Amino acid sequence: MRIAVKNIKGEMLSEDQPGLPVSWLGTEVTCYKKLFPDEKFLGLGEKTGNLDKRGNSFENWNSDVPAYAINHDPLYRSIPFFIGIHGRVTYGIFFDNSFRTKFNCGASTDEQFSSFSAADGEMNYYFFGASTVAGIIRDYTWLTGRMPMPPYWSLGYQQCRWSYLAWASTWQPSLIRGSRLKKAISPTTKGWRTIILQPTLMGATTSEAFGPGDAISSISRKKRSGNGGVPDSTSSPSRGWKASGTI
Repeated sequence: MRIAVKNIKGEMLSEDQPGLPVSWLGTEVTCYKKLFPDEKFLGLGEKTGNLDKRGNSFENWNSDVPAYAINHDPLYRSIPFFIGIHGRVTYGIFFDNSFRTKFNCGASTDEQFSSFSAADGEMNYYFFGASTVAGIIRDYTWLTGRMPMPPYWSLGYQQCRWSYLAWASTWQPSLIRGSRLKKAISPTTKGWRTIILQPTLMGATTSEAFGPGDAISSISRKKRSGNGGVPDSTSSPSRGWKASGTI
């Protein structure tokens, strides 16, 4: 079986590669799509490289990679959604599979096809055929959910640095930088502590060196000065190392 999708004008949006629509190799499942000569690929979330992903392949597997190279893949977030553009038409595909996934955006030497695959699970994807990129994103977010407007205080410049070891050393750089940028950046500035104070870099923990008193103090300072120093979501209500949840 081959799948081909056209718009109401009869223009082809996307179609399976002739002779090679969907294949299985062990547990790995792959869907091959015909590659149009002028086709461009956008999306896939946090990826390095050009905006147009044509001619490259990518992998989705959340990875903590500090100081990564400009061409490193995969990275921290996995978003298995991309937009294809060719001629005067657009389309979007959301690959609904939580296993390790791969996306070939025409990286093969003959440039005949693109593909997406998963190490296991189903070949389950959603196709979006709106006439504009904005329309495709609208329909995609209708399916997956849209983020509510963040609180006013969270907008603006945010500062974070690895390895601040006490609140004094965290607050002061943020306060100094905030005062310099106060007129240029609206509405406020924020400073975030890092996981270096958490045992084995584990979320939802805190230490006496950076305990709840500091968190309360930071909120108080924020209210008085308008500058950040906002405690992160992993703050524990107890002194000492203590896991208080899962992030």
